[in-house]
Amino acid sequence: MRKLALLLVIAACDLDEAGLAGDAAGPPRDDASTADVTLLPEASSDAPHDAGASDGDAAVTVDCASVCTDPNASCQNGTCVFDCTQNGTCVDGGVTCPAGVPCAVNCGYLSCGDIDCTKATSCAIDCTLGGASECSGTIACGGQSCTVKCTDESCRQDITCDAGSCDIECGTSSCFGDIACAGSACNVTCSDYACNGNVTCAATAKCNVDCEGTLSCSGAVASDAQTSVLCCTGFESCGGVVSCAESSCDIACGVGACAGTSCKASDCFADASICP
Repeated sequence: MRKLALLLVIAACDLDEAGLAGDAAGPPRDDASTADVTLLPEASSDAPHDAGASDGDAAVTVDCASVCTDPNASCQNGTCVFDCTQNGTCVDGGVTCPAGVPCAVNCGYLSCGDIDCTKATSCAIDCTLGGASECSGTIACGGQSCTVKCTDESCRQDITCDAGSCDIECGTSSCFGDIACAGSACNVTCSDYACNGNVTCAATAKCNVDCEGTLSCSGAVASDAQTSVLCCTGFESCGGVVSCAESSCDIACGVGACAGTSCKASDCFADASICP
């Protein structure tokens, strides 16, 4: 009887230990649901904005006064204007227009050397304000638009225009070097004895070259624009070959004009009525 009682006590103790052990261990662990997880903070709506990443197309406004610092220049209604009307003012070192703003260059007698307006947003270059011989150096311009005016022995070196639109006016006995223009549209006008070098147009849309003056455009005239109107209406104008290509081209030759013509455009015309 004592043995039986002792066995029951031992069994009860074993049962309590097993139950305690089971309670301590708790339910089986679900490794998939309790794996270590690193929680990242949510992006804040107040986080700094990276303007360079999303605002690349935003227009950049340049303060004229901060870049128009040449001694001969001043800001006028947002345009950097170079006053080179006094004799010799802008010969040494030439003129370099600042980037990001419109630029105007006004030249007097023997007052301007090289003119670089390639980084301005637009260019207006006037080489007619001194009576004669205003611009002795090269002229280069870019931006959205560029106008160049020359007369009486002025603009003695090459003129290069890569602006969206180019308007080059060569008055009597001016523009002695080559003229080259690109961009979208180009207009070149040559008066008596003007445009002694080659005139080359690589505008993508339209090119008008008007050699209206006597003995104007003594070099070659060539255009690769989609539409070209090449007028050699001046007496004995266009002393070189007049050529064009691409879609449409009109070559009009006056009395004694055009040393030769070459049209490789899809449509070629010889209609002087469309000339100015």
